[in-house]
Amino acid sequence: GSRKDLGDEAGRDGTEVLKGTASVGPQAPPTALDIRLNELGLLEQPVILRDLRVGQRTRGVKIRMDANQHMGALYRFSLNDKLAKITEPSSWYSGADTPWKRAITPFEMISALLQYVARQDGLDIRGPAVGLFAYQEIRLIKRPLFVGEDYEIEREIVALTGSRWTESYWTRTFVYHRSGSEVIASMLLNQTTLKESYARDAEEHAQTVRRDRLGKWPAHAMPQREGKSFQLFHSGDCPKGSGQNHPSQIRFVATRARSIARDASRAKISSRTWP
Repeated sequence: GSRKDLGDEAGRDGTEVLKGTASVGPQAPPTALDIRLNELGLLEQPVILRDLRVGQRTRGVKIRMDANQHMGALYRFSLNDKLAKITEPSSWYSGADTPWKRAITPFEMISALLQYVARQDGLDIRGPAVGLFAYQEIRLIKRPLFVGEDYEIEREIVALTGSRWTESYWTRTFVYHRSGSEVIASMLLNQTTLKESYARDAEEHAQTVRRDRLGKWPAHAMPQREGKSFQLFHSGDCPKGSGQNHPSQIRFVATRARSIARDASRAKISSRTWP
């Protein structure tokens, strides 16, 4: 495998605003997001994301994108609308003149395909609050995703991170053929929420601190970690299911983190390798 750094994009004052990598093959070096995840601090004393858990998994949801399909309230346009304005057009996006004899979904629309049903995930997130897509990584395995094809997706929360100003959760979306169990594509997405945009953040954070000091906060809700650095490893052929809390296939290595062994036991962490 190989990886190409796409280069840093900087603003007028030199501040980095964009960074990425493009990789080919299962043995490619770590991607930009592999590296970024190891630089972020774990989420401590969460408020907005208090009820989310690493390893939590959503049920399967059916998805499809036809050329003229309106993608709903979250994406108020169709594939054809996008192709009319896309900056890097290709005949492969709209015709059958491809190696697969059918139109493929451009990378710019895979996010819309996988996220337009996100409100069906049922994740318990406090709000209203301002949220942003901060990081995204898409992997295609064996073949592209096709226009007019039926798929099914499941999501797993693979990390919870935070800073002084934000609470973030990272989900990996697994894509399957409607009748299959093999992962054919995946998307790693970081969704960041601004703490100050949630009206009750200060009040509920103060309650969290008091409960923590009194030792009354449930261990599963706020594991006590002494260290912050960790590494995230991906696993392969994640089993397709229909329920929640499937065996997590994430392995953490954390420094001075007393609760890691307990978390691993609860999540039934696997050490298999992502392809």
